[in-house]
Amino acid sequence: PSSALSHTWELDGEVVGTGPTLEFDADQVDPGEKQLQLTITDGTSETPDAVRTWDLIVIPPPQITTLEPSDATGVPGKPVEFAVDSQDPNGYEITDTEWSIRGQTQRGETITHTFTSPGNYEATVAVTNARGVTQTKTIDVEITPAPPQIESLTPGGTEVVAGDTVEFAIEAVDPANRDLDIAYE
Repeated sequence: PSSALSHTWELDGEVVGTGPTLEFDADQVDPGEKQLQLTITDGTSETPDAVRTWDLIVIPPPQITTLEPSDATGVPGKPVEFAVDSQDPNGYEITDTEWSIRGQTQRGETITHTFTSPGNYEATVAVTNARGVTQTKTIDVEITPAPPQIESLTPGGTEVVAGDTVEFAIEAVDPANRDLDIAYE
């Protein structure tokens, strides 16, 4: 008689999947030594079950201990500095630190990136240890239009004589070409 095969996957004695394949996500499992077992049965007592066992060591990823700026803001044309501190709980060397911002990648614990236009962006850092295990974190970056720039202001001094009439004048430009309201207080 023929029968369908049944596949059962167990991790440390707990069923974690069925079927001929198993997708194993080590991020969902506590670090340490684990045993993965596959049992294949035909559902009858006529043949013994096939059992295969693997001993696994789940290695925790590197830890990102500091990520700066934690919430970034900036203006177009002015560089924003990003920095990360990381360590590996297993004692492995951190071998790569890669940043991804607007489709561009840079390497290093500290980088700068200049945004050219206002908007909301993401900066992602990936830290990899000598075993090839990676940890990533993403921060949001808000780039707002640059403030107006004062080109000239008169009078230039800070002293005036009592009783004199003083005329104030200002010339300013806005990098974002917004209309400016100028008020004296």
